[in-house]
Amino acid sequence: MFKRKKNYIIWSILRFSSNLNFALILLFTIAFTSFLGTIIEQNQSIEYYKINYPEYYIPLFSWKTILFLGLHKIYTSWWYIFLLISLGISLLSCTFLNQLPLLNLAKIIKFYSNLNTLKNFPLIIEIKNNISSKYIYHFLQKRYVILQHKDQLYLYNGLFSKIAPIFVHISIILILIGAISGFLMGFTVQEMVVEKENFHLQNIINAGPLSKIPQNFFLKVNKFWIDYNNDGSISQFFSDILVYDNLGNKLYDKTISVNNPLIYKNITFYQTDWNLQAIRLDINNMYLELPLIEVLRNNNKIWISQIQLDNKNFYLVVEKLDDVIYLYDENKDLINRLKINEDKKIILENINDNITLKVKKIIPSTGIQIKSDPGLPIVYLGFFLLMTSTVFSYFSFNQIWLLINNKNSIYLTGQTNRAKISFKQYLLKITKKM
Repeated sequence: MFKRKKNYIIWSILRFSSNLNFALILLFTIAFTSFLGTIIEQNQSIEYYKINYPEYYIPLFSWKTILFLGLHKIYTSWWYIFLLISLGISLLSCTFLNQLPLLNLAKIIKFYSNLNTLKNFPLIIEIKNNISSKYIYHFLQKRYVILQHKDQLYLYNGLFSKIAPIFVHISIILILIGAISGFLMGFTVQEMVVEKENFHLQNIINAGPLSKIPQNFFLKVNKFWIDYNNDGSISQFFSDILVYDNLGNKLYDKTISVNNPLIYKNITFYQTDWNLQAIRLDINNMYLELPLIEVLRNNNKIWISQIQLDNKNFYLVVEKLDDVIYLYDENKDLINRLKINEDKKIILENINDNITLKVKKIIPSTGIQIKSDPGLPIVYLGFFLLMTSTVFSYFSFNQIWLLINNKNSIYLTGQTNRAKISFKQYLLKITKKM
């Protein structure tokens, strides 16, 4: 008794979840929450939300509401994953309880033995003094499957179009599985690496509960450079990345740029950012490395470093990588222009000795974003099936019946699930043609 009641409850839940209205409500809810995730910045600090979403601005979307409802991490919240799983169960239920029975029903061979059985069709064409073999030959050319029982003929084509709704459900389920897999096992790491330095994957931005950050290899930024346009704007920037195992053996190398990442062991390394980290000088054969500080001037980035000579402050200004470096005094007066590896004797006021100053190198750093998403191939497969099913859905499932009457006449009728007016016109056209 208990088992029967339990089965009844499970069956009732499955029947309810296969309801179209329930699936549409779930789909709308997921779409709406995803929309919120695009307008509300995700995975930021609490201070960020306090500044950008104050309580007096929009109370419904104040920072307290956002944090309380978990709108700052929608795509990794338990309730969002629950919605995705619920939609997947709904689609599976609909597939097995609705779509597959309809497909089996379409495969049933139907014969009509007399004229009265055809009266429910909207179009019945009587063809007198004609031969059925002409129609059989015509429909064979149109790739119809023809079945005959005595004086009754049943013809159909486009049965594969009935698979389209099932493919749609399967593809969406695959997309959901891929998204959940990415949440559980994926991770994102952001590294800012100085040129010529090694790095491991350690600055983790987010990681799923089942994710594993590999530590059996490390990487090195061998070189970083920038290509500029003629007007001085940046065309592209590049990083030459080397991959080593923990014993120092080189495993892989590639030059990456924006939209041209490195992929190693299903981990993708994107070129995302860059900066100028330091400037290396040779002052009277004495090496000195000074940090560069980024400053915004007229909406353009420049980098400034301060150097002290004989208790006086001087400033080095860098506008581009591997370009002219400007030397200013503490009164902001330009003293000289320097180029990398160019020897220059610089005479400074109130300093007796001439100074030989050479800029050896500007040291850049590159921003590398590392992502792993095991569910991505599943998502791609799901979208491929979705596109395929969209193509299938444009085809019609056509059924035609030919009933040979004893009075040397043929009754022809048919039905289709798409383009019904065109199908009727097609039947009328072939009867006139024959």
